[in-house]
Formats: sequence, C-alpha cells, structure tokens
Amino acid sequence: MKKGLKKKAVDTFAKKEWYTLKVPGAFIKTDAGKTLVNKQSSKALLDRALLGRNFEACQGDLNPNDETNSFRKFKFVISQVDGSVAKTEFNGMDLTKDKKKGIIRKWHTLVKTYQDVLTKDGYTLRIFVMGITKRELGQTKKTCYAKRANVKRVRKVIFNIIENHFSDLDLLKVMDILQGNKVTQEIEKKSLSIVPLENVFISKVKVVGKPKKEEVIN
Repeated sequence: MKKGLKKKAVDTFAKKEWYTLKVPGAFIKTDAGKTLVNKQSSKALLDRALLGRNFEACQGDLNPNDETNSFRKFKFVISQVDGSVAKTEFNGMDLTKDKKKGIIRKWHTLVKTYQDVLTKDGYTLRIFVMGITKRELGQTKKTCYAKRANVKRVRKVIFNIIENHFSDLDLLKVMDILQGNKVTQEIEKKSLSIVPLENVFISKVKVVGKPKKEEVIN
C-alpha cells in the first residue's frame, strides 16, 4: 500500500444482525434484550451461531416494579430462532454473590442441601437450598448452633418440600414458583419444631437433564 493512503473505514456492524431475546411467559416482560451475530448465508449456519447461546437476566428486570427481588438471576439458553426472534428456555437460577454472602452470619449454623426433581415435562432440576439457624425469642445466648442430628432432620424436611412442590409441575410453573417465597416459607414453618431457621432461600437451580426434543410436551 502506498504511503499516505488510509485504510478504508469498515463498519463492522454492517455485517451483523440483531436478534430479540424472548424468554418464557412466566415473566411479565418477555423481551429480555438483544443479541448480535454475524450475518449468515443460510438458516443452518444461523442456528449454529445462535443455538445454545447463554445469557442471564435478573428478576427485577423481567418483572417491572419487582426490584426487591433483583438478587435472583434467571439463566436462559437460546433454543429456537424464528425470524428476528431468538426464543429461549430456562437454564437455571442463581442468587447474586452479595445476596449469598448476606445470608451467612457469625454464630449461626449454615444449613445447605440440594434435591433432584423430575418435572412433569421431563426436565431434571437440581435445586439447592440454604438458610441459617435462628435465635429463639428471648434467647440471651450469643450463639445458636444446631446439632448435627437436627441438621439432618431439617434436610429431610427440605427434601420432602422440594419434591412435593416441584415434581408435578412443568418448567413454566417452576419458574413462576422460583420467583416467590412460598417454598422457603414452608421450610421455615415445618422446621420450626426441629430447629428454627431464617434467611432460607432457594440459592441455585441447575438443569441437569433435558428431554429429547420429540419428548418435550407443549
């Protein structure tokens, strides 16, 4: 190239396309943003570029006026491309690091466990629960540790509640329940006779098994 000649400016975005990220209907807002991809010459190449792409969105963004629950991060994976829309499916849930750190307290016993459940539409979910022991009313003692035997009993209570709440539901209903506190409130209530708990949260959900495409029930 001759001296003094400048390279022709190239608009890199001219070779790219935007696709709207559409999340399942368990949320008030189903448009979760956009994703960028290089223009492709065929549908097969486009699918290869987009399918399986992961992203996450906090509950407060998906449900306007629900900022108090922004500590929940829902994970999604692109499963289908329809025109300029990238449709997604649930791929897990997690709490922010700050929220998890805020649950743990000094002089309390941390109770953690998980349970695998099979949903009505064939997904295997690994649901993690965490919480801490609670000081009893009028307690003057600084610590409120739980005995190992009582922690085991509480875990059994959690197993049963998780199984009862999630095993007969489809994935859409699971996402709906994960947005609230019904399950964790029941855990606190039913563990009260064993050891009082507080700050109980479903801390993480992993999708560890999916049905084959032809097995998915719409």
